[in-house]
Amino acid sequence: MLSFAGDFLRGSGGVPARSCVFNVQRLELIRSKDFARWCRSNADKIKASGVLSEVVADDADIEAQIKALAELLLERRLLVNSQRKFLKPPPGQKRLIKFPRKVLPVTGGAEKKFNEDGFMCWTYECPTPTWVYVASALAAVGVVAVCLFPVAPTWVKIGVMYVSTTLLAIIVGLLVVRGLIALTTYIVTGGAVWILPNALDDNLPFKDSLKPLVSVDRPDLKSSGDRVKHYLMRLLTLVGTGVLCYVLYLQTPGPDSLKKNVGRYRDDLFDYFNVYNNRDMIGDGKEKLEEEKKAEEDHFSQFADLDDDDVDVDVNMDNGGDDMDDGVDKEL
Repeated sequence: MLSFAGDFLRGSGGVPARSCVFNVQRLELIRSKDFARWCRSNADKIKASGVLSEVVADDADIEAQIKALAELLLERRLLVNSQRKFLKPPPGQKRLIKFPRKVLPVTGGAEKKFNEDGFMCWTYECPTPTWVYVASALAAVGVVAVCLFPVAPTWVKIGVMYVSTTLLAIIVGLLVVRGLIALTTYIVTGGAVWILPNALDDNLPFKDSLKPLVSVDRPDLKSSGDRVKHYLMRLLTLVGTGVLCYVLYLQTPGPDSLKKNVGRYRDDLFDYFNVYNNRDMIGDGKEKLEEEKKAEEDHFSQFADLDDDDVDVDVNMDNGGDDMDDGVDKEL
């Protein structure tokens, strides 16, 4: 029973679960309707496992098998029935959240009965998959690599810098485009169109945060007062957006200034992260930097020699002038 619950019900593609606080314990919460939905979609796995062979007949319908499996897990204390701790929506929301963060145990006669409209919590630790150990080892190696970044070769530093800035630019660009689309659609139509609406939800895993791709948030305008407030808010949003764009336009440097300072910004960033500041970035930066410094020193030494020669010439000319003046005085 434990292997079936761990391998199928809680494995990859199993019943969706979220972390919650059960009394004072941190457990994984599932919805009973998700449990029943998974069992209906995987009736062949339940039958092939043989876990219900002694509880329900083989020819029983799927609903009876679902009820028998859930109550068997509840009887073995692998699952416990749970209920919401807070029965009202959080402030600022109109409906209860899908997975409550805090739950309480169900007491009374319903403690061991399956209720498809309720919640259940797993009471045992899920078997740790192999990829967790691999990810932990890679995380430790990554921490050591980050600590050794100051002594890394130049090409490694430059590669990390370019990869990091590229990812940052992509993320910020997507967020800006996403916000502009929502703002424009809200001002024009009154309903905000959100691209990847769950992208910033910390309570969802990564794969669920990418679904759905697009959603439309339309306000519920039941009375004339709500409509007036809605139109007024759209007008204020339009005016505020226009003022903000105008201020940004006045404060934005021109293309000539950007072209002039972009190299300096890059050099300052490389200096901050102790990356050799050279233009040929994929080669051996240290050697090329030393060559550039040597060339500059030779260049300035040539000018220094020329200055010394000029001084000698000026001195000789001054001395010659004095001799000529002395000769004229003697003739006189």
